[in-house]
Formats: sequence, C-alpha cells, structure tokens
Amino acid sequence: MSADDYIDATQKLMKMKLNKKQDKEISIVIVESCAQEERFNKYYCYLAENLIRQNNSIKYSFHYAFWDQFKQRGTYALRKVSNLAKLLSFFVLRRAMGVQALRTLEFDSLNEHQALFVRIFFKNLLLE
Repeated sequence: MSADDYIDATQKLMKMKLNKKQDKEISIVIVESCAQEERFNKYYCYLAENLIRQNNSIKYSFHYAFWDQFKQRGTYALRKVSNLAKLLSFFVLRRAMGVQALRTLEFDSLNEHQALFVRIFFKNLLLE
C-alpha cells in the first residue's frame, strides 16, 4: 500500500520472500482488488505481470485466484465481470499467463455472468 508505483510494489513484495500460501493470498488480493475498482485499473495488470515475470511459480497462484472467481456461480456486478475479463486478457496478451486459466469454466453451462466474462475476454483479445 505504501508503494510509489507497480515497480516499487513488486520489489517490496519480492523482498518479503513469501511462501506458496502467501503467494496465493497476494494473487487473490490483486485479482479481487482489480475486480472491485470502479474503472479498470492497469496498475494491477502491471503489478501482477511483474510478479509473474520475477517469480514464475506465482503464475499458478493467479490461475487459482481466477478459478476461485469462476467457481462462484452467484451474480457479480457487471464492473467486476468486466474488470476480471480485462485482467485475464491482459495476462494472455502479454504472455504472462495462458488460456489454460479458462479450463475450469464449463462452456456448455455458463451462467449469464460467466458468458459475459468470456465475451469480454475474447473481445479484448481480438481487439488487440
């Protein structure tokens, strides 16, 4: 929270020498914080990408963070769905993560919010 920018935040987090459980918590906080923003904020994209580039094992923690979001079959605010889709599309476009992050989605039984997520995700990929 006291970081000047995403680079400073990355450095501070890397100095903490986090274990796997803490890596997962960091990824959950970043994904959830991005999702809750009123407007999509690329700060979280760059912070997460930097963390993944410096510690490749945290990539799997981000996979789990997205999978946890997909498991929640309740209704989300449209802003949250949009922000999550944009975050994941950023990761895929920048090759920080692959599309295997979508593997837990049951494409034949998507609810309304999951279908919207998939639409926004692929739209962002195609527009880039």
